[in-house]
Amino acid sequence: MTAEEFINTTGINHLYHFTDVENLPLIREHGLLPYNLLLGRNILPPKPGGNDLSRRADVLKGVNRYIHLCFKNQHPMEFDARKAGRIKACFLQISLDVLNFKGVKGCASVSNKGGVKIYPLEQALDKIDWEILFKTPVDFNNPEQQKRYNEAKKSEILIPAPIPPELIKNLN
Repeated sequence: MTAEEFINTTGINHLYHFTDVENLPLIREHGLLPYNLLLGRNILPPKPGGNDLSRRADVLKGVNRYIHLCFKNQHPMEFDARKAGRIKACFLQISLDVLNFKGVKGCASVSNKGGVKIYPLEQALDKIDWEILFKTPVDFNNPEQQKRYNEAKKSEILIPAPIPPELIKNLN
């Protein structure tokens, strides 16, 4: 599926990136940067994403070189971090223009999880469960549908380059 087919199929207007509100001043100044670039530029966000374990997993899988985006303004990783008190989250709306960046990848689950395959964008878009994310009303009383939806929400788009502030729609 091409990026254009994806947009037409889902009807979405943007992707999402969650972060702590304390990181917003740095994002306004520098845009969103992959974690390895943050470190390379000696930019230390007040509340970096994830915990030590997830950042190590990111390095092992090589996904610390990407900005992680999701499809909904809710994500299991954000929920866990907020519940643990690690972040006061906000979801940034990211322009779909980032899908045209060179080297964009994606996956149908959390990218740093063992066994999860990461694909070039067009292949990744074919792997993601769009039906449950955008087309089917989810019956949350149905455990099978709830599980399918919760798994699909973990899908990620991985952006290998900085996202400038002007491509972040709600960065006020």
